Amino acid sequence: MFPNIRSIVSKIYIPLDSKIDTLVWKSSISGLLSFKDAYLFHGQGGQNLAWAKLIWCSEIPPSKSLLSWRLVHDKLPTDNKLADK
Repeated sequence: MFPNIRSIVSKIYIPLDSKIDTLVWKSSISGLLSFKDAYLFHGQGGQNLAWAKLIWCSEIPPSKSLLSWRLVHDKLPTDNKLADK
């Protein structure tokens, strides 16, 4: 299944000194993970959709925005969907 795994593993260097390992979050300046850093890192791949700005605005009540979002994503509990459950 993995014919060259032995050669790959044998090339891994394992230091024998007594240094303590530490975790480093590469996406932050300090190297420490904060909730804000994780949120920003996770949010980078989000989509910027024009229709989303129209329904998630302050002029529309949140209940109507949610209804619109569910309609766009085909998540409304119609009779057919409820019967399938």
